[in-house]
Amino acid sequence: MKFDPGKTYPHPVLRPGSRDYPRAEFQVEIEFRKARDSTESEVGVEFSLSDADLSRLVTRGYAQYVLVIRCPKTHYRFSKATAESKFSVRLAAGRVFGRTEFSPFLVAARRLPKFRAAGWHEEYAGLPPVNIEPGAVLAVDTPKEYTVDNAEEAQIGSIFELIEQGQNEGRWDCDLDRERVAIIMSGDDRRRFEEARRSDDQSEASYIMNSIYLPALYHVLVTADAESSQFEERRWFRSLDARIEDINAAALGRPDQDRLRDAQLLLQHPFASLPFMKKEPEK
Repeated sequence: MKFDPGKTYPHPVLRPGSRDYPRAEFQVEIEFRKARDSTESEVGVEFSLSDADLSRLVTRGYAQYVLVIRCPKTHYRFSKATAESKFSVRLAAGRVFGRTEFSPFLVAARRLPKFRAAGWHEEYAGLPPVNIEPGAVLAVDTPKEYTVDNAEEAQIGSIFELIEQGQNEGRWDCDLDRERVAIIMSGDDRRRFEEARRSDDQSEASYIMNSIYLPALYHVLVTADAESSQFEERRWFRSLDARIEDINAAALGRPDQDRLRDAQLLLQHPFASLPFMKKEPEK
C-alpha cells in the first residue's frame, strides 16, 4: 500500500494528483513527538475527509482510517485501523530508529457491492458501479517521513568526525554532505591531530578548539543558514539547531545572523582558555 502518484486502481481513489474525486480532499496531519534522550515517541494523527459518500462509509462501519508505520532500519511495521478521525499511537523506545515512514489511508472494512460515489469525476458517469473488496484502498494521502534518533540531544563535539583524505599537509577542509560534518586532513596531519587531542596538556586542547573547531563551527553555521533546505535532514543540522535554541540564538536557515558570536557561545568561549589569556596570580 505504499504511495505511488502514478499508480492505477481498478476503481476511483481519492488521492493527491488524481482527478478521480475533483471536488473532494483527503488530508492527514501527523505530529511526531519524541521523548528527550530516548527514541520513545508518540504520533498524533488527524484525518480530514470531505467526500460525503466516503464519510458515510466510515460512519456506517464500511470503511476505516488506517495509519501504517514502517521503519526499515529496525524492521518494525505497525498498522492501526479505526473509525476515529483523530487518535494517537505510542511507540516504545527502540521500536523505530532512523528514517521512519507514516502512511495514511482510507480502506474498505467490508465488501462494497455496486459502489458508486456522487463525487466521482464526470468521466465515470457512464460506467457501471464497481465491487470493492475488503482492504481495498479508497483514499490515500502522501506519506510523511521523520528521522528518529537522538541528534537533538547530542553534544556539539559529536557533530564532527575526522576523515583522512587527500589533503595537502598543513591544510584541512569541511564536508557537510554527510550525517556528521567531516573534517578532512592528510594522513600525517590526522595522526598528529589525534595525538594532540589525546594529550593531558590542556593547552593542546585549547589550541585545537580555537584553530579547528571554532572556525569549522562558524563555517557550518553560515553554510547552514545559506543552504538550509539542502542540509536540514542531516543529523548534524538537527543537533546543531537544537543547541542553537539552548543559547537563545536564531534557528538555522536565517542568513545575516551573528554566527561568530553563536559559535563562541556554543564552544563556551574557547579563546579565553588559551594559555596566554590566563591571568597571572597576584603576588
